[in-house]
Amino acid sequence: MLWAENSLTAFRGALTLPVDQVETDVRLSLDHEPFLLHDATLDRTTIATGIASRLDFATLSTIALKGSPGDTIPHLSQLLELLAPSAIDLRLEMKCDADEQCQPNLPPIVLAHLDRAGMRSRTTITSFECDYLKAFEATPGLAGRIWLVRRPLALELGFEKLVQTAISESIGEIALHISQASLTDRNMAEKAGLRLGFFGANDTTAIAEAFTRRASAFTTDRPDLAVAYRLGQRASSA
Repeated sequence: MLWAENSLTAFRGALTLPVDQVETDVRLSLDHEPFLLHDATLDRTTIATGIASRLDFATLSTIALKGSPGDTIPHLSQLLELLAPSAIDLRLEMKCDADEQCQPNLPPIVLAHLDRAGMRSRTTITSFECDYLKAFEATPGLAGRIWLVRRPLALELGFEKLVQTAISESIGEIALHISQASLTDRNMAEKAGLRLGFFGANDTTAIAEAFTRRASAFTTDRPDLAVAYRLGQRASSA
């Protein structure tokens, strides 16, 4: 990983690269402020411990991120302020609370912040939880909604059933972990009018697989490698 996960340093670094989107994870604090953290707990990525959503944002904003030059847990609005004047769009993953329950206040709060920053049309909402995606189904003007599919569920249902489920839920794009790329059927997805992407493409081999599979988009912790691979492909085909 180039920079500390979900840090403002990482977002600023991404803005210096020729990438299409920045991806992050959003949760609600105890006082209903949207903050950026992947895990439900603080333990892995910060110097603190415990459940993040049980703290107010004033407290969260003082907690340092591991491996960063002094970064603390950021508020969604801080990222939007960075992105708004740039040409890079946002891919925003909606996270559940510590009990794996969707937070019903999260979608309207997120939308209010997107609108305040003028970022609604440049934001794609993603989630492993279809309930979150449904909450945005009637929201006009978003760049899109993506169903992130957990690996056990992908194996359990199979790709054909995943496609059918996405269509029945009016979801236009699904994303699988890159390790399950071989399970996918591009022709089936395209015939159903469904876009197909991946997440977790964090090394050169996985990045190459995502490009080879013609992913609509993919997320990576190593955007430098993805950029280098794309430039190399363009140079070889010139």
